[in-house]
Amino acid sequence: MTRKCRVWSKGTFSTGSNAEGWIVCDPQLGAANDLTCVMGTTPANAGTTVNIVVSPATASFGSNSDYVSGQFGINNIQFKVVACGLRIRYTGTNLNMGGTIVALSDPSHNSLQGRNYGQFQAEVTSKQFSFGRSWINILYKPVLTQELDNHFSAGLVTPAPTDPTFFMGAFVNSAVPGQPFEFEYYAVYEFEGANVRGQTPSHADPSGFAAIQVASLQSPTTMPREGNDTRSHEKSFLTEVGQALLATGSTLFGELEDSIGPAVEFLKSDLGKLAGSLAVGALTM
Repeated sequence: MTRKCRVWSKGTFSTGSNAEGWIVCDPQLGAANDLTCVMGTTPANAGTTVNIVVSPATASFGSNSDYVSGQFGINNIQFKVVACGLRIRYTGTNLNMGGTIVALSDPSHNSLQGRNYGQFQAEVTSKQFSFGRSWINILYKPVLTQELDNHFSAGLVTPAPTDPTFFMGAFVNSAVPGQPFEFEYYAVYEFEGANVRGQTPSHADPSGFAAIQVASLQSPTTMPREGNDTRSHEKSFLTEVGQALLATGSTLFGELEDSIGPAVEFLKSDLGKLAGSLAVGALTM
């Protein structure tokens, strides 16, 4: 029994006085509304690397989750990240619409702290885009063993290159300093515990999920992409996550069709449009 919730955060960021800027997010921290789950640069930024420190050069944003970090604990509320996405787009003038964006979800979920534009480009899972009016989407997928388990804490570890925090984001290099962008962050969580109200049965399929998880590591559809969607923002993100994992799983693991078939059909149903990347529960829309 778990409670399925979707949360979001919206705001703006920009390149700095040196025409460089960045935005990063951490899906785990979005589970609590008193923690920063998204950070980005302001026009005051003059640095050339990601620096996850609150200062005049950075802006921080939280989610609208129903819970605060103090409510999580091994004997209290626990949670799991089901799906998450961050997307950004340019909001400046056409005259200044020049530059490049490198979007990245680190393949090992190592922190983006301390990385520069060239290091973003060097990652095999990064993708480069030109400025435009379309959304650039960065999607979450589980890669660490602990991401499959319940979390007892949403607290932030000390940012360092090897810490699994703030591993999704984008680095921007604009032709003109101080160029503005908007972002939208969406996530789906499962919460459980004695004090969690509104819990419903979870639809778990361990065998099918294991196949889907392995298949997702080879899926190009989970890489950053550009494009808009006519569906609501939440469905755009989370349906895409689920479809990418399930479609690849059903292709590469046909011999397990009996196991993953129910999960695929469930995702196609009206109740299951947003669930799937961890396949442990359903999100009722």
